[in-house]
Amino acid sequence: GQLSVLLLRPFHPLHSMVARQLAENAVKFGPLLVICGVIAWWLDGTVTLDPLAWSLAIALAVLGIINAAYVGAIVGSLALWTTKSEGFQSLVFGVEWIIGGVVAPVALLPLGLDSVAQVLPFWLGLGAPSELIAEMLTVGDGAWALVAAVVWTALLDQALRIVWRRGMVQYEAVGT
Repeated sequence: GQLSVLLLRPFHPLHSMVARQLAENAVKFGPLLVICGVIAWWLDGTVTLDPLAWSLAIALAVLGIINAAYVGAIVGSLALWTTKSEGFQSLVFGVEWIIGGVVAPVALLPLGLDSVAQVLPFWLGLGAPSELIAEMLTVGDGAWALVAAVVWTALLDQALRIVWRRGMVQYEAVGT
């Protein structure tokens, strides 16, 4: 229902989604940092003080937000053909939480799925930043994760362009 309005704006609808997500997460970052710091102190957790690790973690988190918006837009674009994509979006969201390392560190996944998860954009944007800060990853691993996240951003951008272009043809055929 809102797509027609978003299409009237002078920029791609994805840009407003990404900007909104970045703004929401920037507002949450300060309080979350304090809460996580208190929990780490209380439970004798390890948090790195290395500024390079923190910089890499923040860059990975920002790319993770962008990549999540791309995945969401690609899945949402399926609605241009099916008129409903909420069920598939929920499935992707559940997979994102498990393979992204939100539920538990990906190292606990069975049957070598941890190796697969560590090259997917979900873990690179969700699990890798927290594991880097918790010193579960080295700075070198974080740098490679950043390179992989940039590659995923480029791949997801191209995938969205293809799906979007084809979906807009379908949308124009139905919407007129």
